[in-house]
Parts: sequence; C-alpha cells; structure tokens
Amino acid sequence: MSFIGKFLFHIAATAVVFWAIETYVLPGQFSVVGQHWWAYGVVAFIFGLLNFWIKPLVKLAMLPINIITLGFASLAINGILLFMMQYGLQMYDVYGVTLSVEGILSYLIAGAILGVAHTVVHWIS
Repeated sequence: MSFIGKFLFHIAATAVVFWAIETYVLPGQFSVVGQHWWAYGVVAFIFGLLNFWIKPLVKLAMLPINIITLGFASLAINGILLFMMQYGLQMYDVYGVTLSVEGILSYLIAGAILGVAHTVVHWIS
C-alpha cells in the first residue's frame, strides 16, 4: 500500500473506531458532535496529527511515571491526547465539530480502545 493509501486507511479506521466508541462502548459519555458524517473524519484526522506530533512528547514527559508504574501509565497517554483534542476542538471551532467526553474513566476506556485499534490497524497495513 502506498503512503497516501495507508494514511487514508488509518484515518478511515480511526473514524470507525470513534463511531463505535460513541455508539456501542460509551453511549452518552462520549460523543462526536458535528452536522455531517465527516465529523468523525475530522476528529480522526486531528487525532492522527496529535499522535504524530504530540504523542512522542507526552511519552517522553511521562517516562518517569511510566517506569515507576511498570508501563501502566502508558494506558493514559491516549486519554491525555483525547483531552487535548477535546480542548482544541472547543477552542478553535474546526468546521463546527466538537468532542464531548464525560469523566476520567471515559477518557481511559476510549484511550485504551483507540490504542488496541491502532495496534490492529498497524498489523493490517
């Protein structure tokens, strides 16, 4: 698969995971709010940018905590990225798309599901 094909596949897969989390896993606690179906694509694209640019910095900042907790703190990294994305979407109003997550546990559950889904997507592509 070419670079563009992998990129589009990852965005589409992440959009489907966001939809599945909203519909089946955390209904009422996790929602992507937008006027069209492509709101999931916008959220997936922004999450991909955060994964590419910000996630290595967050991992580096959390390294001492990750060592102390024997790797358990790495589960919280995607939850932290979700929080950053929610804050950024509310602040900058990207195409009228917002992300609403209620509660720390919802961040952790959604982050863990996104982490597992990204691992599977990387195995496939």
